[in-house]
Amino acid sequence: MKQSSSRQIALVSILAALYAAASFLPISVYIGGEGLITANVVILPVIAYLFDPLFAAAASLIGALVIFATGASITPAYGLLTPLVPLAGALFWCPLR
Repeated sequence: MKQSSSRQIALVSILAALYAAASFLPISVYIGGEGLITANVVILPVIAYLFDPLFAAAASLIGALVIFATGASITPAYGLLTPLVPLAGALFWCPLR
């Protein structure tokens, strides 16, 4: 396992904040659902592409916890499972780079 440098930790925190902030930018409303399709669906593949699985999981989980705490975007649709959705997305995207 690689050592975490301060640069990687700073990038994780910046991208987690960007992921959380993008959840307030609606792209579209999907028919029949309670939530919105927001700009954070674009940020998640970027996070997974830039980092190893551990750092991508950390950035997406931190961002998802902020989304859950604020009640934005996907929280009405997934409830308590909200933090697991981006985490799974980041972990499945990492091997594809």
